[in-house]
Amino acid sequence: MRRPLPLVARAIQPDLRTALQVLCARRIRIGALSDYPVVDKLQALDVDTYFDVRLCTTDPAINAFKPSPRGFLRACELWGLVPQEVLYVGDRPEIDAVGAASAGLRCAIIARGRQRERHGAAAILLRRYADLPDLVDTL
Repeated sequence: MRRPLPLVARAIQPDLRTALQVLCARRIRIGALSDYPVVDKLQALDVDTYFDVRLCTTDPAINAFKPSPRGFLRACELWGLVPQEVLYVGDRPEIDAVGAASAGLRCAIIARGRQRERHGAAAILLRRYADLPDLVDTL
């Protein structure tokens, strides 16, 4: 679980931090849901300070990997929001978009390459994280 963390850090999208900074400045609450130890992953990316909810699908309150709706619904519960008020952003259409849709959340997929062809009709397609603040403004 820890060995891939240096690779994760090198794979960060260059506009992710800027998008998170903009969203935080607008007082948008941000959470993370991962099938892997989420705090370690966020720290490896050096973005952990932007997230007020950090959930791992192996947490006892979830105990189900994505695309199960349990983790998505747990985030909604912690925020006190209904699923329709939450936008989930992911990069794996077959997992993230399916899981978000099964929980009733809207979903945006940051799609690159072949993912652009299979992002799924239930998801909003974004080319980069920099487009995220504008999307949030329209929802």
